[in-house]
Amino acid sequence: MNKQAGIWIDTKQAIIVYLEKDGHRVKKVHSEIENKVRLPGEGKWFSRMGDHFFSFDRKKRAHLLKDSLAFYGDIQQEINGIDELVLFGPAKRKQELEKYLKEYGTPESVIKGVKTTDSMTDNQVVAWVRFFFNAK
Repeated sequence: MNKQAGIWIDTKQAIIVYLEKDGHRVKKVHSEIENKVRLPGEGKWFSRMGDHFFSFDRKKRAHLLKDSLAFYGDIQQEINGIDELVLFGPAKRKQELEKYLKEYGTPESVIKGVKTTDSMTDNQVVAWVRFFFNAK
């Protein structure tokens, strides 16, 4: 039997479901991503320094990127050795994770699908992964 797994992902966490011969196993990976970061010294959306304007947007994007890459790296460590993988979830994180996995060494043939779904309970996530791999 191929090692199969499904990852439901959003900004707060990733739920990884591993399908096994005698059932399934669930692992949660929590993220440290902060959506509303307030940097020290930040007041208005810009600050004036002489004749130049300085925006905090670049620092915020860099902070978000650093947190996202750490989150995706944690997920990649959890799925080493998986033969078939499906990514799903409500937001764009699934596409970003797919791009990260392809860029950092996961073969394209491993990722069997990237699907959009609503928010789900843990049991619904397990059922969805089982259905996806049984319906193929």
